[in-house]
Amino acid sequence: MRTSSFAASVEPMSSPLWQAMHTSTALQAFVAHIVDYAGIFPPSQLPLEDAVQNFAVYRRGGDAPMLGRMIVPASRLHEVDRDGEELTVEPPYPFSAIARGGDDTAAFLEGLREDLAEIVRFRRRLDGSAALDCLEARLPAALLAEPSAGAMRHFADEVARQIDEEAPEPLQPFYEVPLRDNFEVAVTALVEGLKQHREHLPAPGPHH
Repeated sequence: MRTSSFAASVEPMSSPLWQAMHTSTALQAFVAHIVDYAGIFPPSQLPLEDAVQNFAVYRRGGDAPMLGRMIVPASRLHEVDRDGEELTVEPPYPFSAIARGGDDTAAFLEGLREDLAEIVRFRRRLDGSAALDCLEARLPAALLAEPSAGAMRHFADEVARQIDEEAPEPLQPFYEVPLRDNFEVAVTALVEGLKQHREHLPAPGPHH
């Protein structure tokens, strides 16, 4: 599950779900880190500082096993303060960034360059306090207008190359396909394109 809001108490601790979680290792594994925290987005729309404080509180609460990453636009990562005491208890705190995006591949990659620069600065500034290993992005409209596996593979190749060159620490992109008339066609093309992309990835090796 991506970009989900997280409440302070998803279920009462005495509920059947919580009781089952404490007795079923399979259920514990299923719900582990299943919900990301998106407190700065609707419906909460909290100030970023307040959302970070909430995230820290939730990570220390009874719902912590279900909590994944905090979602922040890459363009706002510079607002996350390493001096805030909320990030000093049981670090590192996991974050995921939202890419600026773009109407076509060229515009997307131009925005991605800015996103990656923000991510690199975030990692350096909050080293040890926070970790960021995911980038969430809506696919460009031009790519969705006439979706094809080949175009999706080319897009994924370009994104991976730019990430590898400009933010070489592990950063996994997640692509969003908006609901529209050709949703199924677009998803099918994306899945096949990503499959082709992964099949042609070079063998893992150390970064130089």
